[in-house]
Formats: sequence, C-alpha cells, structure tokens
Amino acid sequence: MKLIWLLLLWFPSSIFAQTTKVALLDSSASFDQGNILFDDKNEKSATEIGLHAGLLTIYGDVQLIPTWAAGVHVRRAIDYAFSIRLDGKIGQSKGDDGFNGAFITDFQSVSTQLILAINNIKFENDKKKALNPYFFAGVGFTRFRVDALPRPVSLIKEQDWTIATHAESGIGIAYRLSPKINIALETNFIVPLGEKSDKLDGVDRELRDVLNYSNIRLNFNIGRGDPLSEPLYWLNPMDAVLRDIQELKNRPSFDPTDNDKDGVLDIVDEELNTPPNAPVDTKGRTLDSDGDGYPDYLDKEPYSVPGYSVDEFGRNNDPKLKFTTEQDVQKMLENTLKTQAVTDEKDLNSKIELINWILPMVHFETNNYQIRYADYGNLANAAKVIAANPNLKFVVTGYTDKTASAFYNEVLAYNRARAVIEFLVGAHAIPREQLILHYGGEDDKLVPSTGDNFMNRRVEIRVAKSGEKDSKHPKQ
Repeated sequence: MKLIWLLLLWFPSSIFAQTTKVALLDSSASFDQGNILFDDKNEKSATEIGLHAGLLTIYGDVQLIPTWAAGVHVRRAIDYAFSIRLDGKIGQSKGDDGFNGAFITDFQSVSTQLILAINNIKFENDKKKALNPYFFAGVGFTRFRVDALPRPVSLIKEQDWTIATHAESGIGIAYRLSPKINIALETNFIVPLGEKSDKLDGVDRELRDVLNYSNIRLNFNIGRGDPLSEPLYWLNPMDAVLRDIQELKNRPSFDPTDNDKDGVLDIVDEELNTPPNAPVDTKGRTLDSDGDGYPDYLDKEPYSVPGYSVDEFGRNNDPKLKFTTEQDVQKMLENTLKTQAVTDEKDLNSKIELINWILPMVHFETNNYQIRYADYGNLANAAKVIAANPNLKFVVTGYTDKTASAFYNEVLAYNRARAVIEFLVGAHAIPREQLILHYGGEDDKLVPSTGDNFMNRRVEIRVAKSGEKDSKHPKQ
C-alpha cells in the first residue's frame, strides 16, 4: 500500500520537473506585467501553490448530506493555455434516508489534472487580466472508508480502507488580487472506476457513485529568481506583439540631417560641430587615435608612441624615445643582401635561407585570385628582394583551401600564382624569366582544416632550385 502511494506522488512530481523550463516569446525586450518584470528571454516563470476547502457530496443510492473537504495543490504552466496541476484532498461525506440507512465516508484523494485557460489571447493591451476561467480534467486515486450509523433500517455495508482509481473533470474561475495572489471558485466531479465504483455510500446498486467537490481556493505564485514572471496562464501572448507595434508607433520620424557633414547623422552625433574633413568615430566625435591631446586632423603624427612627450604638432620629441622605422629595416635588409659576398656553397645556402625567410606570403579571399590591397606592400618588398638578386630565379606557388573539387582548386591555385607573377612583372618591372610558376592546389596545407581557411588560401615565393621550370596549366 505504501509503495502505491509513493508511486502516485512521484509520477506527477516528475511531470512538474520536466515542465520547469517554459517556452516564452522570441523577443529581446522586457516590459512590466502588473508590477513584475516579464523578460521574454527569461525562463523563470512562477509556480502556483494553493490551499482549498469546500463542500463535498456523494451522488449515489443514499440521500446526500453535504459535508467538508480540504486540500492543497501545485500548478505549473506548460504554455499560455495549458498547465498541469497536482491536487490532493481529504474529506468526509454523509448520507441518511429511511430506506437505506445512514453512513459516513472518510476519503483521501490525489490526482493529476490538465487545465485549459480559456481567455489568454486578447488583441487589446490588457496587461492586468483580472479573471481567468478554466476547464480541467484528470485521473488519480481515491482511498476511502465507509462506516454505517445505527438506524432502525440499514442496508449500508461498511467498507474498510480501500483504493479505487478515478477520473475527474470540472470548471473554475480565478480572480487576480495581485501579481502573486489570486482566489478561485471551482467545482469538481470525481467518478470512481472499476468494481469499487459504487461502494462510496455503502450501497452497491445500479447507480454509480459520483463525488462532487465545490470549493474556494487561495493561490500563491512562488519561485526563485529576480526578475520572475507570473505563470503564463495569467499572461497574454499578444502582449509582446502589441508592445512592439506600440514601440514602432512611438519611434521618432527619421531625420537624415548631418549639419557638420562628418558622415554621422545629427540624431546620433555626439559632436554636432566637427571641423570639416576631420576624421570621426561612429558617434561623430573627433578622433584622437594616439590619445596625445591633438585630434588626428591637426596631428602631424596621429599614431605617436603613447607615454612620451610630443611637440605642438603632436609628434614625439622625447629624447628617451628610440625606435626603428619600417623604412630603416627595409634599408638594412637591402644593404645586407647587396653587400653579402658569396664565397662558397655554404655562403650561398645561407643567403638562400635568409631570402626565403624574409620573402612574404600573400593571401586571397574565398574563390578569388584577385590580389588584395592589403598585400600590395608585401609584394613591393618581395619585388625589392628579387630585383636585388638578378642572378637567382624565384618560384611562385599558389595554394587553396578544400572548399571545392581537387581539379577546381588546381586551376584556382594556378590563377593565383599567375596573378602574383603578373603583378610583379607589371607593377615592379621584374623580368618574367626570373619567375617560375608552380601550383599546389589544396595540398600542403598550412592549417589542418578540411574547409574554408584563410591561411591555406595563399601564394608563397621562394628561391628556385636548379632545373625548376613553369608548371603547365591543369587543363593541359
């Protein structure tokens, strides 16, 4: 018997545990729902607990006498219309007539109910819904005991504690007192099932016994978390839509005015009088990239080294500051390559290793062999190195990632290598015979990736080995 009650209590509670996360509207905003902040990305929806009490009667073979019943419940929303409730009650029922006799039935009942709220969807902005009518149906177990009272005539058969399954249904209406409290009136019909269905009044004849429980309920919305929404059956799913429509109506009319012509509209510009042609940030404020107090449009050195003093033009003038410019490095490299004397094979190999180490690599966009502006400087440096070594030949090899077929990638790699060679020849006057075209397609990956990868979409340049020649086009 105890095992049956434990299973009965466990089954509905497991259902509640699975419905803890409630699917809410897919919207990013929040709005006030009767003094409780409702965030429609927040899954912290309240759970309802309640106390109830009322009149209990048995419609059966013996004339009924209304008596009492009371209980508790826990309710959790599934969505805006449906919710699940675990309901338990205890009570006592009486009957008395001259033909059958008199009885008292003590009973205990627990059930799981599916509840349908019927006035959720409203197309007006009704955030504080006061009434919530609903239907419900469910199943459960009733445990009862029948005692016969002394009468001159008695057909009552006493019944020790026994358990019967039952089905039930009912209607109710709740009134919202506050976002956390509501009261409800409800009537509930409980129909026992099986061979014990006509034994609640102690007389087993043709009529099936039916319990009626009319009650009043005091309900509380509880839960952890802040903010916390009310249960969804108190909310209108149209509220988010109506709110968004209202926000659209309340938006100011679009004004494209930009009085200072800095490219940022006045409605979002935080500096409305920017000097002409002065660079600004996304909020229309004059840029000072190095933070030295001189705006970029007045700064002769807009990227001066931070932390050192500057002159009246924004240029570093601190005698402690020592740094080497990119031009200084390039000159040192060119001088080293020109003046390095090659006396034997070891010196030549060292020079080739140095050249290969400093030669840049260029990259390409997906499915593209057009040279990016960002690589013009890299190829200019490569051209200087190649021009400084007219006695050497250089291999230009194209590669791809693995986002297409192998043959397609071979053609694309060929075109990338050819584009680099044509750029070096056309833009920097490198002799075509000093360059050798190779292609590797999707092989020899820099990054072990099987898909789109920027590092693998590249062209490499290196010193040619003896006997290397141009590769033929993949279609040949």
